[in-house]
Amino acid sequence: MKMLPVILGNFFKKSSTRPYPFKKRAPIAGFRGELKNNIDKCIFCKTCERVCPSRCLAVDKENATWTHNPFACVYCGMCEETCPTKCLYMEPVYKAPARKKGNIVLQGTVRVKKKKEEAPADSAQGDTSAETVKTETVKTEVVKKETAKSYTGADPTLTDPSATDHSAE
Repeated sequence: MKMLPVILGNFFKKSSTRPYPFKKRAPIAGFRGELKNNIDKCIFCKTCERVCPSRCLAVDKENATWTHNPFACVYCGMCEETCPTKCLYMEPVYKAPARKKGNIVLQGTVRVKKKKEEAPADSAQGDTSAETVKTETVKTEVVKKETAKSYTGADPTLTDPSATDHSAE
């Protein structure tokens, strides 16, 4: 008998839940929602794949494909924050229910890097061969050693174990 007033009271009061498919709730402020990609702006740099904590993203630069597993995603938004082109965004909508699990695969256009045109080698400009590059590298190493010697007062080849010659061993 103690339950009768509660039961009768529930019949005449407003419902405490929503009839979901007919009345949908608007997302609250700060709701991240569903991950979307504007594939035309994507440069396939794999930054989103590297920062994803759940490893739900796969980027293939050679084939220009972007794959997202929405069932593994935790919707943290880290991929959106680190995207350099801002092609990833979170759409504030609730994800629709699905009967089967599947990945979202987006196909972009393969971008080919343009090769820089080589300048003609003039005798006045000098030789840009490997020998010149090697000479410049040796010069910078000598400058580094002299700078280290002037700061420490000692020869850096004696204190630096990586500078010792192991070829005799």
